[in-house]
Amino acid sequence: MGEQMNMREQVHPISLKVSSLASLFSILAFFFAYPSKEQIESLSPEQLIDECKKLILASNSSFQGTFTKLKKDMLQNDRRGNSFFRAEYTRLFITPPTQISLKGSSWVKTRTQLSRAKGEAYAVSQIYRDIGLRNKAGTKDPYDHLVSELDYMSYVANAEVMAWNGGDAGSAYEWRKLGDVFMRQHFAELALGVSSQIECLSNNALMRLCGLMLGAVVAAEFYELGPSEREKEELEWNASFVM
Repeated sequence: MGEQMNMREQVHPISLKVSSLASLFSILAFFFAYPSKEQIESLSPEQLIDECKKLILASNSSFQGTFTKLKKDMLQNDRRGNSFFRAEYTRLFITPPTQISLKGSSWVKTRTQLSRAKGEAYAVSQIYRDIGLRNKAGTKDPYDHLVSELDYMSYVANAEVMAWNGGDAGSAYEWRKLGDVFMRQHFAELALGVSSQIECLSNNALMRLCGLMLGAVVAAEFYELGPSEREKEELEWNASFVM
């Protein structure tokens, strides 16, 4: 019995992949929230890109080749290179006329009925409200801003991780469904639109890394797992406890 209890405390294999995605969402939310010069300059380019590569590969995305050039570009930058991230952020996302919008309403073309009736920001706000979330105090950005949606995706992914590790597959699938629906109806078009424009308009290596990660979290193969494959993994996990 004691051995079975110890085995039940293992980290669920599915949760490892989802946890990597949750971490990527959080990292992206940090960068797209306009971090301070001090926060940016404290980052080691080598450690940053290695950590991001590890997370993306763990989430089952195939972006290995792109990292070779990105890492070379980041390491060839002036050692103050990270500080130019803020200037690039300002150029792309703040200075009028804004070159790249971070609002979902600018990118989402296939609207839900509520989004068509009351706007994308309102539709997204109702999804947050349904699970008891709201924008952080003092936040002036609309609910469909990229950072808010990244925070939501991170929250849902972390909740799924906790459910898997707690042995509650039913709740894990419910959290996954919330993430899948939000990804499909709201987040994917926004993230891919911003990612593609960063690739076209920016030469800043750190900004391009952020664009790469945005594409990676949408393209992560784990989001494409069909129910039968998920059930197979769950059955294999449960079978590991048979004495």
